[in-house]
Amino acid sequence: MELRRSVMLLVVVALSTLAGAAAPMVSPGDHQMTFTSTWDGTEQPYRLFVPRGVGERPLPLAVVLHGHGVDHNAWFDFTPIKSAAEGQGYAVAAPLGRGNGWYRAAAERDVLDIIDHVATQFAVDADRVYLMGHSMGGWGTAWIGLRNAERFAAIAPMSGWAPLDLLPNARHLAPFLVHDADDPIVPAGNSRTAVARLGELGISHRYREEIGYGHASALIGDNFARLFDWFGQHRRVTNPRRVTLAARTPAAGSLHWVRLLDTAVFPETATIDARVRDDGSVEVATRNVTAFALRLSGLPIRAADTRRVVVDGAEFEIVGSQEWYRFHSTDAWSGTALAGEPPVYSSPEITLPWEMPDPSDVDAWQRAWTEILVGAAGAEVGLFAYLPFRYHDVPWTRDALLDIYVYAEEYLGRAHLTGHEITAQLLRSDIQYSIGGVATDDLELDRVYDVISPVLVLRRMGVEPTEILPERVDTMLVRAVLAAE
Repeated sequence: MELRRSVMLLVVVALSTLAGAAAPMVSPGDHQMTFTSTWDGTEQPYRLFVPRGVGERPLPLAVVLHGHGVDHNAWFDFTPIKSAAEGQGYAVAAPLGRGNGWYRAAAERDVLDIIDHVATQFAVDADRVYLMGHSMGGWGTAWIGLRNAERFAAIAPMSGWAPLDLLPNARHLAPFLVHDADDPIVPAGNSRTAVARLGELGISHRYREEIGYGHASALIGDNFARLFDWFGQHRRVTNPRRVTLAARTPAAGSLHWVRLLDTAVFPETATIDARVRDDGSVEVATRNVTAFALRLSGLPIRAADTRRVVVDGAEFEIVGSQEWYRFHSTDAWSGTALAGEPPVYSSPEITLPWEMPDPSDVDAWQRAWTEILVGAAGAEVGLFAYLPFRYHDVPWTRDALLDIYVYAEEYLGRAHLTGHEITAQLLRSDIQYSIGGVATDDLELDRVYDVISPVLVLRRMGVEPTEILPERVDTMLVRAVLAAE
């Protein structure tokens, strides 16, 4: 899969180069487009706006991600994105992202594929590609931007979430967060927490908190002038002196001249903070890392006959011209020169220890994964907003398990609810739930149940969790499967 993606990217780069010299494939205006997914070979739609002047110079590109319950037409139909982009000379691409897929797995790949596909239609300025989204799209902006930080010049998550453990990857992404103080759907506390963490990390960012919009999409259009002004101030950083990488798996552990190769505990987040000092030496600090590589030829300094690298206090003198150098540790760090590219991470295949229902039986599929989490948490009932678990037609590996749960609220809360309270939630018309651990018909109305549910879901019920479980949902699933395998 990784080799095929590398070949596809080489083809795209070649086509993009040709596009800069040839007439554009599309005319100015609004277009319904399709591309072939590199995830599963399916044809997927997106909407594209092209400003006047296409073909005269490489264009900046804004990729916009829609919220839950709408599709790739939402930004074009409900916000003034076309007039704003025309005025600034931007192209705009709006992915479908597999509908309500929360921009994980195939949906994440689709967003990256679309950027590559747009570059075959006309010349795109690769140093001016921006990502922004609202609500579920706000989550997707943070998720995709932080996991693919080399692809973007800046990101703008609005009314969304951010995976806090991956925020170190924003060091060169210039995040601009926007949220309404009284958002009734996605609390502003999500953005405030992310902003506080960005400040702790010393990462340049901007935050604007609005009043009076709630969760309405009018917040988007009324901030276009600020967002495009911010984008205009930022170009992609291509070869920084400092790289901070955070990843839950080595499969997502490549950034600039640093590559994560293995972790001590999977899938706990691993971090590598590497910086080039004024004297040409490289200082590296790691957490939960047992192997990584540095592309020494890619460092933003003049090549030296001898390179000094310090890893968690251990010093190395690397002699000669090296492309990649691998560092690995059991009890202490050691190093090895690599010929060519560093090793490619291959996620271990696994066998699910349970007989799982056919994914086409959506209710049974949702219930099965809910019950796995109920067992892992030692609870009685699991209550989730509908469709939090998605099947992806790929071999079962540890990494595939990380993509089963797609909902942006990654932590579960525990609460004690009566059967009557649970039933009242199941009967709501505005939210559809998946339930596990007990059949709906078997709920005893006066009995108090030990319930796990995403923290945000509980709070939208008006219930404050008695406990927030310490592990992310994806980690709980991996450990449950591996323990039972």
